[in-house]
Order: sequence, then C-alpha cells, then structure tokens
Amino acid sequence: MKINLKAPLALVFAAVIGCAFAPFADVAAVVESVSTSPFDPNPSQSYVFSATVSCVVDDGSVVLSVVGTDGYTDSAFCSPPSGDPYTCTLSVPGAEAGVFDKLTVSIAPDGVSKTLNIIF
Repeated sequence: MKINLKAPLALVFAAVIGCAFAPFADVAAVVESVSTSPFDPNPSQSYVFSATVSCVVDDGSVVLSVVGTDGYTDSAFCSPPSGDPYTCTLSVPGAEAGVFDKLTVSIAPDGVSKTLNIIF
C-alpha cells in the first residue's frame, strides 16, 4: 500500500482501516456496487434493485429510486446502521418490452450518487 505523507493523518488512518475514521477525516460515503436481480430482467419480470454503500455518516441516509419511461416511479429510504458495508434494496415490478428504467442510489448528506439503466 502506498501512503501519501502529505495527507492528513486521519485520512491515512481511514484508508488503512476503512470507514472508522470517516467522521473525523471528512471522508465521503461510497457506493460500492449497484445491481439488479435478475441481472437482465425479461419483459413483465419483476426485479430487485440493490445498492451496497459504506462510510455513511451516522445521520446519513440512502435513497434508491426508479423512474420508468412508462410513468412508473418508486423509491425506498434506508438509514444504514453503523456497520459497513450495508445493502439497501427496492423491489420493482416488471414492464412491457422497450420500457427503460433509470435506477439511482443517492447518499445524503454527501451528495454521492450512482445510476444504473435497464431496458426491458
């Protein structure tokens, strides 16, 4: 591991031992992964949107949302406990062939987000 000696000491500790020092080192939350299950849903097949996050501050929140070109919208709010990492999920009903779903995970208060798109 390469350590930047110009970085504040708390940042170096956060890089070495994970998120334990994140509140003291101004380390932003991280979206580790986003996925759907099944990976590529067929038309009319429901799926689960999952996002694994880490380094979310104690009063932070995670919102998963879906916006479909067929007009469907939904969201789920998660308040991760103080364990890392944490996975949030949102169940989404299937749609007709050709419908496009935009899936987004957003972490507050850090403003971190990641988007995943699927087409039925």
